[in-house]
Order: sequence, then C-alpha cells, then structure tokens
Amino acid sequence: MGEIPTKIKKLLEIIQKQIYRTMSCTPISLSGIGLDCSSIAGLKEVYIADVQDVDIITLSSDTIVSGITMETGKKFKVFNFKRGNANFVSTGNRNDQNGTYYVENVLTVTFNKQETAKRTDLAQIAKGNVHVIVKDWNDIYWLLTYDTYAYGNVTANSGAALGDANNYQLVLTSQTASLPLEVPSDAITSIVA
Repeated sequence: MGEIPTKIKKLLEIIQKQIYRTMSCTPISLSGIGLDCSSIAGLKEVYIADVQDVDIITLSSDTIVSGITMETGKKFKVFNFKRGNANFVSTGNRNDQNGTYYVENVLTVTFNKQETAKRTDLAQIAKGNVHVIVKDWNDIYWLLTYDTYAYGNVTANSGAALGDANNYQLVLTSQTASLPLEVPSDAITSIVA
C-alpha cells in the first residue's frame, strides 16, 4: 500500500483536532498566570474542627470562601508546630472512562516530643471526621475540606539515637471536588479559639 495523500492526511488531522475539541464535558475559561517571584513554602498553622461543629460554609465565588458559621460555642482549634514540619499536597485525579474528577488533599504535620496532651488530641482527630484550614507562610488561609471532611491517622515515633526525632505525625486526607479554597483572613478571626 502506498503513502496516504497529503490532502487526506490534512483532512484526518482536522477531524482528529475536532474530536479532541469536543471531548471535554466541561468548557474551561483561562486567565493566564503571571510570573510570581515572592512565594514561601510551608505551613505556619493548622486549624481543625470536628465536622459537626461547622454549620455553614459560604462561597463568594467558586474559588473563595466568604464565611464559615460554627455551631454555637464551637471553634476551630489551633495546632502549632516547628517550622518545616507541615505541608499539604493536592493532587487532581481524572478518569476519562468514568467521566470523573476529584482532588485528593493530604496534610502531613509533625509535632515534636510525645506527651499525653498531644496524644489525646491527635487520637481524637484520627478517630473522627474533621474540617481543616491551613495558614501558609504567604499568610494565605486554605480550606482543605469545603465539600467533605478529612480523615486520618497518627504515628508515634520514639526515635533511637539521641539526635533522632521523638514526635507524632498526623496525616489527614480529604477528597474534594476542587483544589483547596482560599479563606480571607477576616473570616478566620471569629471561628478560631
């Protein structure tokens, strides 16, 4: 068999491009991203509340939380740690065959020095379902659990040598419909104890 004529090749390319254009179930709108030279990695604080303590989460747009209403007398609790001991990773998961997309958020926080007060709180978190907000070193707050809750586990590490870490590591996972949503700082002050 001979080579496909040039006109047919071009026609096949056009048809293939049209197929790929029509495959997207959700049209997208892009704004572009400019160069940003001032970003600091890592987390400053983590705020955790039992999922039943959060009444309503309101959005001002599809990407920003405008307010969080708590049940009466309930607040997010602040969890502090040494710098460099916390991060979150959000991974988009797309399955074209099933037509699904979700984001898995994994928050990892290490708390130095094992002690009863820490163990008690961390064990409760690992058993429950929680809402999670983090504050990064760019002073931006992120809600990791808008349309769901986080669940997790805790690991205790005694260390072996004098220079080894003695700590707890908390890993919380949530599966949401979108990447973490920004929470304005003025929405935080009234919900954190």
